[in-house]
Amino acid sequence: MLQRGRSFLFTAIIGGLVVILPLTLLIWLFRSAVSMIANFLNPIKKLISLPEEWAGWLVDLGAFAIAILFFFLIGIIMQTRVGKLFFRELEERLLAPLPLYTVLRDVVQQITGYGKRTPFRDVVLADVYSNPTRMLGFIVDELPNDYLSLFVPTGPNPTNGFIFFCHKSQVTYLDVRPEDAVRIVIGVGTGASSLFKDNPGAFPNP
Repeated sequence: MLQRGRSFLFTAIIGGLVVILPLTLLIWLFRSAVSMIANFLNPIKKLISLPEEWAGWLVDLGAFAIAILFFFLIGIIMQTRVGKLFFRELEERLLAPLPLYTVLRDVVQQITGYGKRTPFRDVVLADVYSNPTRMLGFIVDELPNDYLSLFVPTGPNPTNGFIFFCHKSQVTYLDVRPEDAVRIVIGVGTGASSLFKDNPGAFPNP
């Protein structure tokens, strides 16, 4: 009983980290950018004829606005052909080799919903072997002739798994958030009862 409790506690903590870590990295990146800009603008406080506390607030507000504008311009550039090619080269040569970069990128995209068709956005149950058994997976891509590219992760490590190419008739879409599905995988099935509760018609009668 104690062993099972420890296992549940460990998988729950890891599941929480999978969701919180990318958000924490985004917040840290933004705060670091604002702090760096504020330090650069700090000498301006001496030129402002206001109390030091008010001048500090004004500088911080300006740093926040500049950071927002900076990320906005980066986003605009990324919509251009040159920007996409530049970032693709930067990602392939410098970022992709970094440990966990690809995993964190995919999770951040999944949580923020960035892009028209974000991989792993849709959670499904797949009838891969034409029997009552169902596999929990994520839609990765849409293929010709109504086929889907499906990734079925293995627990407790969701970065490993199997790739199936299934017809749309073989999958049932679930009303489940991707991050909740990832927690179920990490927990090796713990919390899967929510699939029955929220999607009562997704499972076949044996």
